[in-house]
Amino acid sequence: VQFPGYQIHFVDQYRKNQGNLTTAQVEQYLEKLHGNMTRKDAYYDNRVGFEVEDLTPFKKSMSVANIRYYSDDNSKEGESMIMQLPGGILFQLMVPVSPLSHPAAANSS
Repeated sequence: VQFPGYQIHFVDQYRKNQGNLTTAQVEQYLEKLHGNMTRKDAYYDNRVGFEVEDLTPFKKSMSVANIRYYSDDNSKEGESMIMQLPGGILFQLMVPVSPLSHPAAANSS
């Protein structure tokens, strides 16, 4: 899905160190584990995350593209959505309860 005004690029690494499982096997395992994104699993803490002002345009884009995502609107930290990228990578967008209480915001003034 292409979000208006946003692009994120990952650097592809062609030489991957592998253990008992190949990189492709790990990616397949994670994609299957995350499934249809209806509940958290043991790997949900390993994700790329960004803070945004409003989730509405992102949720709309995902719904129009018929892409499932995990939505947590009742978190103490704020409203968030987590989607899965190819290879089982989790990507989170979050609207914090109070952006100004965030340590990074407090240090920037």
